[in-house]
Amino acid sequence: ADPGRLLLGPLHRHAATGFHLDAVYHRLFVRPVLAGAELVRFLDREVIDTYVRGTALGANGLGRLVRRAQTGNVQTYVSWLLAGSAALVIAVVVLSTTNAGS
Repeated sequence: ADPGRLLLGPLHRHAATGFHLDAVYHRLFVRPVLAGAELVRFLDREVIDTYVRGTALGANGLGRLVRRAQTGNVQTYVSWLLAGSAALVIAVVVLSTTNAGS
């Protein structure tokens, strides 16, 4: 006969399973930690990664626009410079005439 069974009597069954401490530990610590990890994983993949991907797409699109403007043709650069200067002059004239009437 098993001396432990004789010594513990009806408690032997619980002692053999570690008094169910593994189940208690699992419920008190493991489950909440796993739930928290799932929450963090969701936030990382669905929230943070969305912003990271959006930033990458924005930078990629901006790079395409800048690349398109870089033709190497000096006449094109001068034309854009003159057009921008003309737009600034027109904006200054319009703003100065509207503010002069105030």
